[in-house]
Amino acid sequence: MTNAVKRQMADLAKAPSEHYMARPTNDSNVLKWDGHICGAVGTPYEGGTFKFDMDFPADFPIRAPKVTFKTKIYHPGFLPDGDMCLELLKKEWTPKTKIKDILDALYSLIASPSPDMTLNSAVSDQLKNTPAEFEKTAREWTKQFAQ
Repeated sequence: MTNAVKRQMADLAKAPSEHYMARPTNDSNVLKWDGHICGAVGTPYEGGTFKFDMDFPADFPIRAPKVTFKTKIYHPGFLPDGDMCLELLKKEWTPKTKIKDILDALYSLIASPSPDMTLNSAVSDQLKNTPAEFEKTAREWTKQFAQ
């Protein structure tokens, strides 16, 4: 329902975040958004800007939006095609979930890579077994793709 998206869009505008930004791609379609997440200070993603698309279904908030990252990120919770493991958008989705909750969760996901995230098993294994190499590669990717 576009009214639900419009209400939450207004709420986001009232309290912008320094960690992320999201808005409709254009004025004619409030169901298609783009945005970015800023890499957290003290992480290999610091200084990076990670762009994404967010597509809301017509029956939002009954169903979750689809979020696809456009910026490559070296992270155990992300695949090269932009898919990511965020349970909030899958099993944990409820119609009470707000767009701000999604954005906060995306920021936290990027800020806290864990070897327990196994969407990208090669990166997860590297984080578990050689964390210094993981961090080096994540910093290189951030510099190459997100700055």
